[in-house]
Amino acid sequence: MKKIHVFPAVLFALACLAACGGRSPQPRYYLLGEEQPLVAPVPGDRPAVVLRQLSLPSYLDRDGLVLRSGGAVQITVAEYHLWAEPLNKAVPRLLEESMRPLLQEKGLNLPWRDAADAALQMDVALLRLDGAPGSSAEISARWRIADREGALLAQGLFTGETDAGDSHESMVRALSRLLADFGRALAHASGGAYERLAAQGRAGAGKQKKER
Repeated sequence: MKKIHVFPAVLFALACLAACGGRSPQPRYYLLGEEQPLVAPVPGDRPAVVLRQLSLPSYLDRDGLVLRSGGAVQITVAEYHLWAEPLNKAVPRLLEESMRPLLQEKGLNLPWRDAADAALQMDVALLRLDGAPGSSAEISARWRIADREGALLAQGLFTGETDAGDSHESMVRALSRLLADFGRALAHASGGAYERLAAQGRAGAGKQKKER
């Protein structure tokens, strides 16, 4: 019987290959956001707008990026591409960041903290926020704006779609742009709603108290 000689260098190389083959990819983390300066609330006696409630579909309640192409009914959750911030925190943050500058141009204010007596109270139900690299990124959401007594002033459905690029990072940037566009649309709708309040002689209600 012939003897097979295995040299130590060969054993070391095989061990390295086995170790590399069993190593999991490093997770990558992503944040929603636009590359623009943050705008602080304006101190003073301005009518306040608040994002009172935001709901997310349960399929988005997970750590990994949700991937779906077009109208596909099947989704994939990315195992190593994860959100750095829960979406129930990230989505309202980005909406408020994109709304605040336009609201201030219209003489309104979006305070840091909730204001129960705000002139305009906004509810948002996000229906879709997903996409896939190499395909598109999409958003759809219902929204309503009421006065401080709960009377409806405006409501609608916002939809948007844009190229997702060819990577998970570019898809997150596309989703961020769509959310920011939605925030700016909400700001314009809030301006129109407040004009209707003014036409009814109720524009003085719900002014923000001065910050101390």
